[in-house]
Amino acid sequence: MQFIDNLRTVRFVSSYDSTGRELLISLPLDFQIDKTYPLIISPHPFGWSHFENFSSGATDLLQHFDGWTGLSDRYKVIIALPLGHGRVHEKISLGWIGQIEDIVSIPKILKKMNIQTDRVYASGLSMGGKDTLIACGMYPDFFRAGFIFNAIADLANWYEDIIHENCDRKLLDFTIDKLIVEEVGGTPSERPEEYQKRSAMSYIDSLKKTNRMIYWSRKDSIVVNQESRQSKYLHADILQLYKPDRYKNRPHRRVCCPECSLCRVAHRRVFS
Repeated sequence: MQFIDNLRTVRFVSSYDSTGRELLISLPLDFQIDKTYPLIISPHPFGWSHFENFSSGATDLLQHFDGWTGLSDRYKVIIALPLGHGRVHEKISLGWIGQIEDIVSIPKILKKMNIQTDRVYASGLSMGGKDTLIACGMYPDFFRAGFIFNAIADLANWYEDIIHENCDRKLLDFTIDKLIVEEVGGTPSERPEEYQKRSAMSYIDSLKKTNRMIYWSRKDSIVVNQESRQSKYLHADILQLYKPDRYKNRPHRRVCCPECSLCRVAHRRVFS
């Protein structure tokens, strides 16, 4: 299936460090400046660009990724995809505070587009899931909901899985472990406080106040151990703090697709 998308690039100055930054904006084909629209903010995975996040992903690491193509027009929403940045590296944010502050500034940057400020959502895959979780954890009243897919929920655990070769060998070939150390400023044993700041596990108290859907897969070869050390582990900790009756004795789905019943319910709740 082919999609035609109404794409625009927006450049802005970061309110955090005054550097020049960039957003890719996807608008409905019939976008009208006098109408109001919900906003979805989607930070990208490790090393991707905002264009790769929108379209086909990093083809050397991921297959069958359709991104956000066609969805703005289908659901009449504005999708904002920031080009991520970290303390040191472009496209490698890993939950850096400057990236998070830029994410929550996007509605102001797009104020001329009449964003519905009570319908701002965040959604991300992998590192984008990490940034989504931390943004929702730091600003639980800012987002209507967060949708997280195979996130790097615990950065220290991911680093350890990489150096112990539990992940896809490509991560070592690409020296991802060294890039993490450069970005954070050391290893988990050298800078434990920095890894805590960049891990969603540190924001559980706030995340329990946020509407969220967290997905994970046993088959992820990039962010492995999703059940024991990442997304499901985070999800379990959240539910220990927040256990509404509707979760009692109810199994949780590990993996969802856009056509499953759970996702259809989520769509009705989010876009209605």
